[in-house]
Amino acid sequence: MTTKMVHTPLGSLRLSEANGGVSGLEWHTDSCDSKSLILTNATKQIESFFNQELKEFSVPTRFVEGTPFQQKVWQAIAEIPFGKTITYGELAKRVGSSPRAVGSACGKNPIPIIIPCHRVVASNGEMTGYSAGDGVLTKKVLLDFEQQPLAYSPQLAWWKTLHDNIPKKPFYFMRHGETDYNKQGILQGAFVDSSINDVGREQARKAGEQLRNIINPKEVWCSGLKRTHQTASALLEQLPEQKRLIKHHSGLNECSFGLHDGKKFSDIPAKQHLWHSSPEGENWPVLVNRVATALEDILNQSDSEPLLVAHGIVSRCIGELVGIWPNNKIMKNCEIWYVYPGKNEQQPWLAKQIC
Repeated sequence: MTTKMVHTPLGSLRLSEANGGVSGLEWHTDSCDSKSLILTNATKQIESFFNQELKEFSVPTRFVEGTPFQQKVWQAIAEIPFGKTITYGELAKRVGSSPRAVGSACGKNPIPIIIPCHRVVASNGEMTGYSAGDGVLTKKVLLDFEQQPLAYSPQLAWWKTLHDNIPKKPFYFMRHGETDYNKQGILQGAFVDSSINDVGREQARKAGEQLRNIINPKEVWCSGLKRTHQTASALLEQLPEQKRLIKHHSGLNECSFGLHDGKKFSDIPAKQHLWHSSPEGENWPVLVNRVATALEDILNQSDSEPLLVAHGIVSRCIGELVGIWPNNKIMKNCEIWYVYPGKNEQQPWLAKQIC
């Protein structure tokens, strides 16, 4: 079977071709490439879709499996317009069947996005299931993306729920000290447990000296990786002694870069770089959802102004979630910010760089 990879904001997708048309679309797969004109055209159409330049796919599709009834349902789904939704009951009436049977067929759709089963919802409007990508999260993101008027932005409507759930409590945030991976321009993700180097320890020590007369946190939260714990320990050695805890939360871990972990930034194609959609890795919505949940959990547990020590991409997630720094900003090693609630809905959060 001929296959080709396409990189999107929702992750790396593998397109398959059979009998002169697109026959499959899968998430989180190994890299593959093909010079097939059909798959090249499908790739361009998917990229145009995510740029909101295309609202109706014209690439030919072929169903190599599925019962005649399932294929009838898939053909009906393909006719649902961009940005619109119908219920399982409405779809069932169109194909002369029951909502349960239609729901089962939706779950076996072999070509999601192109055959837009994300546009089929429950009678009460809820998104009860999605078999592709990351399940209901992917379905929510796709629908929000289609229904917002502006071109694609990471700050989709579903983020509002995540944003609203973050307790309005102040906190400090910093990135870990330098590692040899940083120095060499190599990706170190959620499963690369690297240590800070001598430069990183000195960065943390200097940050501690700068903070000595500014803050003295009672509570410090790190990711589950050594480089953040080592940074926190080196920084705290410069602060006045007092009883304090260093706690770990895996939700603050760096993004999983999948098959790109351990590779140089310069060797990664630009689109994967921008969208963080490496094969077998975390895509952007999944990462943001994880970090938002961790931030909510930590602030709910804290009765003081905690210091969070985490990673560069995590800082971008937090910055975008609370809208406090540009969404293309990557923090420098041991850069520290103070984040605190604003005074109105127009500015729900404020922030200032400490060092």
